[in-house]
Amino acid sequence: MRNGRRIICLILVLATALCGCGPEASDEGEEIVLLDPVGDSSGWEAAARRNLYDADVYSATVYPYTQEYSFGAGVVFHSFGAYPGERVKKGGTLALGDSSALKEAIGEKEEQILRMEEEFQEYREETLEAMEKPAGEAEYLRGIVENLLETEPEEFLPAGSVSGGDAGVPKGNAPDAGASGDPVKNPAYIQWKEFYVRYEGDYRILAHQVDMTKAQLEQKTALYELDHQHALRQLESMKAELRKMTLASSMEGTVVAVGSWRNGSPVGERDKVAAVGDLSQKLLRCQYIDKLTVTRAKDVYALVDGKRYEIVYEPMDGEEYARRAALKETIYSTFRLTEDAQDISVGDFAVITVVNDIRENVLSVPETALHKEPGGSFVYVMRDGQSTAVSVETGMSDGVYREILGGIQEGDKVLAAQVMTAGESRASVERGNFNSKFSGNGYMTYLSVSKTRNSVNYGRTYFLEYAVSLYQHVEKGDVIARIRVQPDLVELERNQVKLARLRERLEILERQEAEEGGADKSLLKTIAARREEIAQAEELIAEMTADYATGRIVAQESGIIVSLADYVPEDILGRDAELAEIADEDTCYVILENKNQLLQYGNSVKVSYTDKSGEGAIVDGVVVNLSEGGLSSGLKSDYSLISLPPEAVGSVAAAVRSENGAIIRTALKVDGAIRHMNGVLVVPKEAVWESGGKTYVLVEEEGGVVARSFISGGHDASRYWVVDGLAEGMTLCLK
Repeated sequence: MRNGRRIICLILVLATALCGCGPEASDEGEEIVLLDPVGDSSGWEAAARRNLYDADVYSATVYPYTQEYSFGAGVVFHSFGAYPGERVKKGGTLALGDSSALKEAIGEKEEQILRMEEEFQEYREETLEAMEKPAGEAEYLRGIVENLLETEPEEFLPAGSVSGGDAGVPKGNAPDAGASGDPVKNPAYIQWKEFYVRYEGDYRILAHQVDMTKAQLEQKTALYELDHQHALRQLESMKAELRKMTLASSMEGTVVAVGSWRNGSPVGERDKVAAVGDLSQKLLRCQYIDKLTVTRAKDVYALVDGKRYEIVYEPMDGEEYARRAALKETIYSTFRLTEDAQDISVGDFAVITVVNDIRENVLSVPETALHKEPGGSFVYVMRDGQSTAVSVETGMSDGVYREILGGIQEGDKVLAAQVMTAGESRASVERGNFNSKFSGNGYMTYLSVSKTRNSVNYGRTYFLEYAVSLYQHVEKGDVIARIRVQPDLVELERNQVKLARLRERLEILERQEAEEGGADKSLLKTIAARREEIAQAEELIAEMTADYATGRIVAQESGIIVSLADYVPEDILGRDAELAEIADEDTCYVILENKNQLLQYGNSVKVSYTDKSGEGAIVDGVVVNLSEGGLSSGLKSDYSLISLPPEAVGSVAAAVRSENGAIIRTALKVDGAIRHMNGVLVVPKEAVWESGGKTYVLVEEEGGVVARSFISGGHDASRYWVVDGLAEGMTLCLK
């Protein structure tokens, strides 16, 4: 029965062989991918020693350590303080909320507090001044009263000690000095009492008045302090809100992404606005690998430009994983480099190699040579010209070859359903550079644009002509447009008359003040108010006169003209009418779709276009925003921003506009060599067999030709590049 089973297996092997080879590997173009499995004809293959790999390779990108920022409170967006590619210091401004209304409210509150302080201080000084004289008089009277109390005489004297009609006693008040011998009223006490009652009464009246004034001052002081502290708390609260409208970086670094916010857009408290990266802290990110896979792996390492780097897995926080999964955000794995990475740059392409298992220099045979039976496995071995079934003990498999622990020896030929066959041509394993090609179309975008408006507030403004053209560079203060202003002479004369009358009234008040010696504080207040009114009137007349003399509108910022309003000579310009938009060259970027996330921060590209003279031109550019692998969903984008040299911005910007001013979204061609692997081992595609995701070559050795597996990082149209398993100089047999 056992032999019958083996005969059936042999028939199945031969039937498989008759089906011929599997399909050739498909060519995926420039993208670095692995091919579909292929097979070759059946035949006899010698059991040989080789390395078996069970490994997975993950494409990775070098990202910086990144922090993303939100306002933390709902605001209306105003502007960015820094843009992709720009350096920021710790505490540097990343973005600003629209704080105009809040600043106005803060100014009003500060004025209110200042008025409160001035009014209370004035009241206090006036009260203390008014209280000074009566308080002094009361103190004087208190001294007299205390002195009288200290010199108070006896009210009665012994009988006979005072004679009638004593000169010291008023007439009609002489004490009775009768024979009864009773004490008599002391004349000195009577006189003292008269003085005491008079001075003590005056003192009590003044002291009461002073005490009442003090009580009123203390009461008003207490109320003032309560109101003042409340107003200060309100002011601090408003300033705290204002600080929230300034989004600051908590680290020094480079802006690597900004959100698509525009002036006037509402921003939620948790909405991501900008991201800052520390380019010196490099992390590797790839598609998600669970922690258990990494823990169980025999080896995990990264390869960049042919150099191996040791890495440490940094598991994603459970809450972060759940949040990203719920929001359908990218879930990725992060690895930290454990050694010096100065040779690595942000944006570099890398591969993460996870070696699940490995057997080195072990005896192995093709998987298709093995047959199962109840007691284990067996192979057909050619012995003495006959096919003989031999039981074997097996070990690890890499999917194509199986480790043999016992039963056959090296060199024994086994029958396999698929055998790799070598052609006559040979090639060598060499070192070379490997990359993918990127090509796309883009156009210019401007992240920081200021508007030049009509600055004339008085009179009627007429447009005459522009002094600039589209895409021209201008400096702050350069003339944008020439205008003519028709003055409102009636309004000007009315204000001049008002000013003259105010000055006349001030002269009268100043004469009055000089005559009175400046003692009347109410008069001084009125004089101060008149002087303020005069200053305001003079300022208004000066502004009107200056506006009437204005003949040009100038740029408020330096940059490139990206828009001019459609005016013709003698058109009337309204107040604050927009004339031009000026973009900061440092925030002008080529923007293009990065749908497959092939472009990474730091990639160098070539931007080619046709200039206005019809000549072709090429300029270098650098990608300055992170791909989605390094960002949350709030900042990730399907578009890349490419920074250009400032001197090239004008000509590139002009190239993306048609004659009628419309944007040509395909005017700029962007090309680049990306996903570099420099100095890696490469082998010709014609030398590689692939099956079950594993790659193999036939290596010519002293003992003959042996199939050897290797870990591949991917391929292009003509070559595979090697992660591990082959050595430079090996001789390969082509198919």
